[in-house]
Order: sequence, then structure tokens, then C-alpha cells
Amino acid sequence: MEAYIDDMLVKSQVIPDNVADLQETCDTLHRFRMKLNPMKCTFGVIVGKFFGSMILRRGIEVNLEKIKVVLKMTSPRTIEKWTIECQKIFEELKQYLSSPPLLLKPQPDEKLLLYIAISLVAISSVLVCEEGWVQKPIYYTSKAPHNAETRYSKLEKLIFALVVTTRKLWPYFQAHTVVLLTDHLIKAVLHRSDTSGWIAKWALKLVEMTCSTVQSLLSRPRESSKATKGSRGGESSKIRESLIVEEVDTRSAPDELWMLHADGSSNTAEARAGLILTNSEEDITGYALRFEFLATNNKAEYEALIVGLKVAEETGAQYLKVFSDSQLAVGQIKGEYEAREKNMKKYLQKVSKPDNARINALSKLAVLLPTDLENRIYFEVLKASTLEELLVVQ
Repeated sequence: MEAYIDDMLVKSQVIPDNVADLQETCDTLHRFRMKLNPMKCTFGVIVGKFFGSMILRRGIEVNLEKIKVVLKMTSPRTIEKWTIECQKIFEELKQYLSSPPLLLKPQPDEKLLLYIAISLVAISSVLVCEEGWVQKPIYYTSKAPHNAETRYSKLEKLIFALVVTTRKLWPYFQAHTVVLLTDHLIKAVLHRSDTSGWIAKWALKLVEMTCSTVQSLLSRPRESSKATKGSRGGESSKIRESLIVEEVDTRSAPDELWMLHADGSSNTAEARAGLILTNSEEDITGYALRFEFLATNNKAEYEALIVGLKVAEETGAQYLKVFSDSQLAVGQIKGEYEAREKNMKKYLQKVSKPDNARINALSKLAVLLPTDLENRIYFEVLKASTLEELLVVQ
């Protein structure tokens, strides 16, 4: 049974069960001495109106009575440059607005996919189910940002969209595993121990709402849209505990080139390094590293490079161009210089180890370029050298 304010809808999986379901509902109402208005009751229907939508056997679609304004829209008559092409686009827009995709009901225990999108005027999301190569929408959410929300950074808006979606679609998160498809570093931000402000508050909300540990928040690039037609199937099974999961998909297109700028330095007091990671959409993320161990300038350069490779690998980067201002590191990696010191040889083995095979060969090493980091700067403290296998990148 579905209930909304003063409306109730009794649904049955198969027609023979409908009478038994209605009998159980009526018995419950009788037990609590509740009465129904016969004039507002309809029985045995396969098509009906509920909360402004048409409930059909194959799903939920738009009610034509609710979109009369869209259907009756007339083209402008006072604009001089209204061409045939403009009229064609206008008619296509009316058709698009009056025929949204059919909304479907997910099967119990079915994995659902979540897409989120942001713009200057709205943050939106769509929950879909997938069968083979077919994706079918289940529910849409949208919210117009107000006041401080309009000044959020791009990453903050994405996390805010996730919070809004989990709040509005909480029943789906309770009954299904929801996979968030994104090409942004949401995992790295939510899992950081030094986050503050809105992001820290949202991270806490997400953990509270899921009532369980957020599992395996990795990055998975968005997939292209798929067809919205196809048959449904699947058996019912036990409903899982709510999880928010982002899966990894390392299959990136050749033109999705990431840029990594790495620079390390040291003095008698301390050793530091800086990283700048830029994706194909020119989204920039900065990392400031501080080493709590002794390191020469060359070692600091290698440490910065190795950390940068690990961060790029976690984000799903497959085609990577690396920039460094260390002539020695550049020459040794390219094979132009010989690594004579024992530690330098270990660093070279570290860079070329199989774990980094998914990141293509360093295609170019050049002088570090200055870049505008905006507000996306993260800090890490390395308590031990990467040669000791104690590095943890959050």
C-alpha cells in the first residue's frame, strides 16, 4: 500500500492477488473502525490518476491534463526573426516537455545508479535502474540554490546535490544499493579527516543517513546515456542495508588527458612538496605535502611524483602527462641519466611498478607551470618515505 496525505493506493503484483490484498486492507480498516467514502473509491483498475500522474501497468507517466499550458503554447508573433528553424525547435521543445521518460519501479534488492548535475541555477539528480545496456529512470530531483548555496564551489555543489538527493529519495537508499556515477574527487573530500565547514557537516549527514559505514567511495567516470526502452525482469530477494557506493571504471577515452605538476624541495629544517592535478575539463585540485622524515631535494621530487601518481590512479586517470622541474628526476625516468645511488634506483622501481600500469607512460616531463588552484587545496603529512610502503593517500 502507498499512502500520501488522504490518498491510499493498494497495489498487487499479480491480478489474482488483488482481491486478497483488498480484503486484508478492508479488514484492517474495520478493525480500527475506519470508513471510506464509496464515491472516492475505485477498484480493479490497471490505469489511474494518482498525485498528478498517470499510473499505468508499465510505469508512471505524465498526466496530459497537467501539461495543458505546455501543449497550448503558441509561437511568438511579434518577433521579426522567427524563422522556420526557430519554429521547428519550438515544436521539438514542446514535444520534449510533454513526453518525459516513463518512470519505473525498481525490483527489490536491485542496484540503482545515481547521476548528479549542477549549474548556476539548479542542482539536479536522476535515479535510474540498469538492465544490460539499457538505463531507465526511476525518479528525478531538482533544487534551485539560494543565498549562500549559489556561492558554493563546483565540488561543494556536487556534494550538496548528493545530500539533497539522499534526503528526498531516502526510501530508495534504505532498500537498495545506490551507485553514484561521478568523475570528481568526492571520495577524497568526504574521507578526509581535516575537512571543515559545509563539507564536514555534509559528510556527517551522509554517514548518519546511511546508518552504516560508507563503503568503497571510489571515482567512476560518467557513462554515456543509454536507450530507455527494454523489458524488465529479476527475482525478489532480501533488501540490503543502505549503502552509497561509487565504482571504479578505468576505461577512459584517449582524449581524457590528465595533467600532473609535481615539485618537491627541502632544507635543513623540513621537506615539502606540492602537486597540481588537472583533468580534461580543466578542474584543478592542489595538494600540499609535508614530510616528517629527512629527504634531499631529489628525494622530495621523487616522493612528490609517486604521491601524485597514486592520487591520479585513485581518481581513475588513465592518460597522464607529468611535469617536473627536477632535471635529475626527469633524466633518470627517461633513461638519459643513470641512477647510481641505491635509493634513487628504488624510486625508479617504484615509479614503474605494475600497480601504476593503468596510468600510461609519462609522456612528457617539463618545467612546472604556475596554475590557479582556486579553493581546492588539500594537505597531507607523510610520516615515512614511500619506499617503506607506509604511505596512505586519503
